[in-house]
Amino acid sequence: MTSLSEQFSTSIIFNDQQRDLIHHVAFDFHGRRIATSSSDMMVCVWNLSPNGSWIKSASWKSHGGPVWKVIWAHPEFGQILATCSFDRSVTIWEETVRQPVKTITKNGVHSGQKQQQARWKRCCQLVDSRHNVTDIKFAPRHLGLMLVSDSLNI
Repeated sequence: MTSLSEQFSTSIIFNDQQRDLIHHVAFDFHGRRIATSSSDMMVCVWNLSPNGSWIKSASWKSHGGPVWKVIWAHPEFGQILATCSFDRSVTIWEETVRQPVKTITKNGVHSGQKQQQARWKRCCQLVDSRHNVTDIKFAPRHLGLMLVSDSLNI
């Protein structure tokens, strides 16, 4: 039987020039993707490569203030993230995949891009809070795609 310290002997190192403090890191359901949220209003998504390193696949400005938390929905609902921020909002993001552009020339059909491109689009933004939204959580999947949030009420 391995000890607890042996089980947690691996750490993940991001090769990134993050401009500010990372507040939260979340694994997806399968453990093959990570999302981070930070003070610079950014969300980043990282994919596990075959050699075991983490590669940044997307990053975007997601809010008008520090992003406190990022979470993944159950994959049954698609590739969905939720974020909460100092700007008093919760935002739901969905990953969409653009198919490669194909062009027809005299020589035949050619793909304009080598692979599909993924991007994250804002599906919904909830701005009902009077205060800083500090926590979010998706409900268990048997309840459907449901989200709760918590605000700092001073």
